Formats: sequence, structure tokens, C-alpha cells
Amino acid sequence: MMNNMKNINKLIAKSNDLKLKVHSQIVRKTALLFLNKMYSDEPSRFENIIKYSSLLHDIGKGTTNFQKYLLGKIKKPNLRFRHNEIGWAFLSKYLSNDFEGREIIINIVYWHHGISNQLNKHTDTEILNSLDEISIENMLQYLIECVGENNVNGDVEFADSTIAPLFYPPNEGNFENKRPQLQLCRSIVITADRISSNLMSISDVNEGIVNQYFNLKNETKITETKFDGTPRLNKQKEIVELAENTTIIKAPAGFGKTIMGVMWSFKYKKKVVWVTPRNTIAESLYLSVLDEFKNLNINPTVANFIEKL
Repeated sequence: MMNNMKNINKLIAKSNDLKLKVHSQIVRKTALLFLNKMYSDEPSRFENIIKYSSLLHDIGKGTTNFQKYLLGKIKKPNLRFRHNEIGWAFLSKYLSNDFEGREIIINIVYWHHGISNQLNKHTDTEILNSLDEISIENMLQYLIECVGENNVNGDVEFADSTIAPLFYPPNEGNFENKRPQLQLCRSIVITADRISSNLMSISDVNEGIVNQYFNLKNETKITETKFDGTPRLNKQKEIVELAENTTIIKAPAGFGKTIMGVMWSFKYKKKVVWVTPRNTIAESLYLSVLDEFKNLNINPTVANFIEKL
């Protein structure tokens, strides 16, 4: 056991020799700061999922060839499957079925690089059968260290296969009424992993990193607009001034709810995220936002992210 512990302490997550344990702990700390920022009143509601998804998101890098690749001993990992697919397959077999938030955690591990996998293409058995015993042992010892031996399946049945999870799983079974929770936690872990990828020590993680993500880098003031002096713009400004915390604005189409979102972001110096149920609406909204920027005579940065299934 001691030799195995020494081996997993040597596992790396980056080609700069950053240890897998350290990187995962960095992501965990960053993700929990995000969670506290977004859910300051009740962060513990999602804490277990955020914590273990962060610690386990790169467990698939523990394979023999991926370690050789990161160490520069081979030019390519020469693995049929990506590390996030391997991590999911391993956890699908070995993480206890009774572990709190299990299905959400392993979904986050599979999709923590966004939608870049082949949907429902492979099973956990098929993926794990492509690995050598040392790779399995590396991941097993790392999992035990993260969750404890009591939360690891002892008898693993490889004949009982599970197919890779969907990015948007059906609202039934393990995910009944939990899809919003999945999407929230997955977004936090993905963002934490991305913005902390260059950090080398847990001590480098602080609230400033998270605050920079939410805050606007430059102050933008609305001075001259196309609608100056109109009753509608005056009403919009009044509503924006009254808006605090969660605010629901009931107004007809064409009233200018989009432009109020822009004005709200400048009031609090915060980034704004518009979430839409369909890509066609996202594309339409994106063009609408660009038009509103022209009406307000401002030129901030805006990006449109489309999910492709």
C-alpha cells in the first residue's frame, strides 16, 4: 500500500510537472469559491458535488501512457479514449453506487471539457478494457485517497456495462428534477478548471481570481443614447435602479428588457449572462444585444456560445 501511495503522489496533471493531487485541490478550492460567490446563503447544498467533481475530474490522467506523454517520454498518449472518458468509465465502475451525488459527479467528469465527445458512443467496460492493470491501479489508489475505501466498489463486474452519459440527460431516474443542479455544478467546475489551469500552488487561489471573472475589467458609462429623454428609457432606468438580487421583470415584447440587462451590468460592474432554451433564440438575442449596444452608443465585448448536440 505504501508503494502505491508513493506512486499516486508522483502522478502529474500537466507537462510542467504539476502534480495531479495539487491541480485537483487547486480546482476544488477555486470551484468552492465560485460556489460561495454564487450561493452565499446556502453553499453547502452543492458543496459535496463541487468538491468531489473537482478532485476527480482529471483522474483519467492516471493511465500509464498519459503519464509518459506528460513527462515527455512519448509524443502522443497513444490512447484510444480521452482522459475524461477514461475517468468517467473508471468512476462508473468503482465509485460506490451509494456515494452522494454520484451520477452528477461522474457526468461532470465525462463532460468537463464541454461538448467534445461522441454522444453515447462507448460503454464503461469497453473503455476500461483498453487499459493496462497499472493504469487501473493508479486510478484506484487515487480514488481511495479522495473518497475513502468505504466509498469504493470492491467487486467490480465488467460484464455489466453502462453507456456514456448525455450532456443533457433525460429528466428522469437519477436526474429527475436534478438537471439544473447538474448544469450549475458542471459550469462551476469547468470554469474553475479553466481559470486556475496556470496556478501551481493552492496558496495561489484567492477570491480575487473569482472576482475578476465576475467583474467588468473596464468601467463603461452610458452618456448619449438614441432614446435620450423618452418615457420608455426613463422607465427602464428607474427599473434598473430598483433591481437588486433576484429581480423578475414582467414586460411585453419590445419593451427593452435586453437593454435593461446591459444597463444593470454597468450599474454593478458585473458581467451578464443571457441563458436561452434554444440555439435559435441565442442567435437572435445575440444580434439584438449588438443592436442595443449601438442604440446606447457603447462598444463592450459580447460573445455567443452555442451548444451543439
